[in-house]
Amino acid sequence: MAALHLIKDFDPDFNINVKPCMESLLNDTMSPTALKATTVQEPKDRTETYCKELGTELVMKIINASIADYHQKDCLIHSDSHCGNILVEAKPSIDKLEEFGELGHSVLCDWEMSMAGPKGRDIGLALSFPIGCMLAHGLNGQPEANESIELFINSLIDSYLECMKESGKTEDELAAILRNIIGWSGWFQYLAFYMLGVQMEFFPVETEEKTGRMKDAVGLLGLKFLRLSYDTDYLPADAGIDETRKMFNTLLVEEVVRAQDMWASFRRKKQPRKSSIFRGTNRRVSDTTGMLMHAAESVRNLSLSTVDDGK
Repeated sequence: MAALHLIKDFDPDFNINVKPCMESLLNDTMSPTALKATTVQEPKDRTETYCKELGTELVMKIINASIADYHQKDCLIHSDSHCGNILVEAKPSIDKLEEFGELGHSVLCDWEMSMAGPKGRDIGLALSFPIGCMLAHGLNGQPEANESIELFINSLIDSYLECMKESGKTEDELAAILRNIIGWSGWFQYLAFYMLGVQMEFFPVETEEKTGRMKDAVGLLGLKFLRLSYDTDYLPADAGIDETRKMFNTLLVEEVVRAQDMWASFRRKKQPRKSSIFRGTNRRVSDTTGMLMHAAESVRNLSLSTVDDGK
């Protein structure tokens, strides 16, 4: 992706005919749905509640900024780089549980939507499904499954920004790229997952109730990422990499831990009523401790890192 984005001699109108399809989704689906959510009398979920709390003016400022950003022509982009379009090398043996093929090869496929576009869209889309999987694993009470996903998120962001730095990008430019990445990740979560329900069947959730919770969680987090990217009153326009990364990590960890809390609540509902006064609260010390320990571990794993060797 970095190699593609660093091509300097490109036609800014390359494959421009692919845009009307996406523009119709932005203008006819995302914008009116978000607008309606700000005025609904009884919000159906946390995502609509958040819209109403922010208010019409702010929500539409964020949505309109995202739509305007789609028309930027910063570089050549794949523009459809979600995980479904990334093929990985086959594992050597079906009898062993290797994580990758021997050489770790991967191929980015399905280039029909490629165009000149916004600098953060490709990496943002590549992050969207892994982030959704973190929420799904939280709802299933499987925090250990998120360790490799956290590693992927950090590795992708760090290695990409390192490539950009080596190409001569300044610290301010790197911070702007990171901010744009977060915005496009939020865009895919809010529009594709939450509004359109695209690819929701691939998330590892087990029940219809959890699917609804999952959809709401990814919608809310997507909106928060959009706000982080496009609301300069929320995150100043001159915010650096560290500050931007810290807010991204905080929002992600908060929602993953909340998903785990929901799982703990599901499990407690299935337990028989306890007789003691303490257990009568239906709250176990191990549940709370586990959530806090995982939150601390998640913050550590998703700790601040920069492309400047930690300085």
